[in-house]
Amino acid sequence: PKSALGHGAPGFGEEAFDFLYPLAIMNATMDSLFHTEPGFTTYNLLHHNRFLVNASDRRVVKPNIDDLYSASYLDLPSDTVVAFHVPDTDGRYYVAQFMDF
Repeated sequence: PKSALGHGAPGFGEEAFDFLYPLAIMNATMDSLFHTEPGFTTYNLLHHNRFLVNASDRRVVKPNIDDLYSASYLDLPSDTVVAFHVPDTDGRYYVAQFMDF
Protein backbone atom coordinates (compact mmCIF):
# COMPACT_ATOMS: atom_id res chain seq x y z
CA PRO A 1 0.00 0.00 0.00
CA LYS A 2 1.06 3.57 -0.61
CA SER A 3 1.38 6.18 2.10
CA ALA A 4 0.20 9.79 1.86
CA LEU A 5 3.73 10.67 0.74
CA GLY A 6 3.27 8.51 -2.38
CA HIS A 7 6.00 5.97 -1.60
CA GLY A 8 5.66 2.21 -1.33
CA ALA A 9 5.01 0.44 1.96
CA PRO A 10 5.42 3.10 4.63
CA GLY A 11 8.08 2.95 7.32
CA PHE A 12 7.50 4.03 10.89
CA GLY A 13 8.26 7.71 10.11
CA GLU A 14 5.78 7.82 7.26
CA GLU A 15 3.09 6.08 9.32
CA ALA A 16 3.65 8.56 12.14
CA PHE A 17 3.39 11.46 9.68
CA ASP A 18 0.21 10.05 8.10
CA PHE A 19 -1.39 9.73 11.55
CA LEU A 20 -0.11 12.87 13.30
CA TYR A 21 -0.14 15.51 10.54
CA PRO A 22 -3.97 15.77 10.30
CA LEU A 23 -4.17 16.08 14.09
CA ALA A 24 -1.57 18.87 14.09
CA ILE A 25 -3.41 20.73 11.31
CA MET A 26 -6.76 20.46 13.15
CA ASN A 27 -5.12 21.78 16.32
CA ALA A 28 -3.54 24.69 14.44
CA THR A 29 -6.92 25.47 12.85
CA MET A 30 -8.60 25.50 16.26
CA ASP A 31 -5.90 27.81 17.62
CA SER A 32 -6.28 30.23 14.71
CA LEU A 33 -10.09 30.25 14.82
CA PHE A 34 -10.41 30.68 18.56
CA HIS A 35 -7.22 32.63 19.38
CA THR A 36 -6.38 30.29 22.22
CA GLU A 37 -3.94 31.22 24.93
CA PRO A 38 -1.70 28.72 26.74
CA GLY A 39 -3.69 26.86 29.39
CA PHE A 40 -7.07 27.88 27.92
CA THR A 41 -9.25 25.19 26.38
CA THR A 42 -11.87 25.84 23.72
CA TYR A 43 -13.41 22.38 23.77
CA ASN A 44 -17.16 22.08 24.36
CA LEU A 45 -17.82 25.79 23.80
CA LEU A 46 -19.81 27.29 20.93
CA HIS A 47 -18.06 30.28 19.37
CA HIS A 48 -19.96 32.75 17.18
CA ASN A 49 -18.40 35.26 14.81
CA ARG A 50 -20.36 38.47 15.23
CA PHE A 51 -19.00 39.98 12.02
CA LEU A 52 -18.84 39.07 8.35
CA VAL A 53 -15.47 37.92 7.07
CA ASN A 54 -13.80 39.58 4.10
CA ALA A 55 -11.57 38.29 1.31
CA SER A 56 -8.40 38.88 3.35
CA ASP A 57 -9.49 36.49 6.13
CA ARG A 58 -7.38 33.34 5.80
CA ARG A 59 -8.57 31.34 8.81
CA VAL A 60 -10.88 29.46 6.42
CA VAL A 61 -9.63 28.58 2.93
CA LYS A 62 -12.44 30.24 0.96
CA PRO A 63 -14.92 31.86 3.32
CA ASN A 64 -18.26 33.12 2.10
CA ILE A 65 -18.20 36.86 2.70
CA ASP A 66 -21.94 37.10 3.34
CA ASP A 67 -22.20 34.37 5.99
CA LEU A 68 -21.84 34.40 9.75
CA TYR A 69 -19.88 31.45 11.13
CA SER A 70 -20.15 29.51 14.37
CA ALA A 71 -17.83 26.70 15.40
CA SER A 72 -17.22 24.28 18.21
CA TYR A 73 -14.76 21.51 18.98
CA LEU A 74 -16.41 18.85 21.13
CA ASP A 75 -14.41 16.43 23.27
CA LEU A 76 -16.83 13.52 23.59
CA PRO A 77 -16.41 9.94 24.80
CA SER A 78 -16.60 7.40 21.98
CA ASP A 79 -19.97 6.05 23.15
CA THR A 80 -21.69 9.46 23.17
CA VAL A 81 -24.68 10.04 20.89
CA VAL A 82 -25.31 13.67 19.93
CA ALA A 83 -28.67 14.93 18.71
CA PHE A 84 -28.34 18.07 16.57
CA HIS A 85 -31.39 20.30 16.29
CA VAL A 86 -31.69 23.50 14.27
CA PRO A 87 -34.64 25.78 15.04
CA ASP A 88 -36.92 26.87 12.22
CA THR A 89 -34.90 29.20 9.98
CA ASP A 90 -37.91 30.38 8.01
CA GLY A 91 -36.40 29.09 4.78
CA ARG A 92 -32.93 30.58 5.34
CA TYR A 93 -29.96 28.57 4.15
CA TYR A 94 -27.64 26.98 6.72
CA VAL A 95 -24.92 24.34 6.71
CA ALA A 96 -23.67 22.17 9.55
CA GLN A 97 -20.39 20.29 9.18
CA PHE A 98 -19.26 17.52 11.53
CA MET A 99 -15.74 16.07 11.52
CA ASP A 100 -14.16 13.45 13.72
CA PHE A 101 -10.47 13.41 14.48
